[in-house]
Amino acid sequence: MSLELWDSSLQALRKRVDERTFESWLAWTRFGSYENGHLVVFVPNSFTGNWISERYSELISSTVEALAKDFKQISFVPDEALHEELITQANTPPRPTP
Repeated sequence: MSLELWDSSLQALRKRVDERTFESWLAWTRFGSYENGHLVVFVPNSFTGNWISERYSELISSTVEALAKDFKQISFVPDEALHEELITQANTPPRPTP
């Protein structure tokens, strides 16, 4: 249920926030862990985690709680590998469309 919990939450959140917000902020999150009702979600950096938490913590919490009745809290934790992935993606020129 762990990884699927965050994937399912993201699918539900995609329908509840505008596309630009989802792609800019939520799409760059990754499942960290889920233990004893505590969901850890990796984010590229602390700024991203704080931004998401300040603006969407209630929406995210209610979405996760609807999927996991034992849910108690969520933490957004910076992850260096995810940060590097974001930097690499940002520095990669777009491919031309055929």
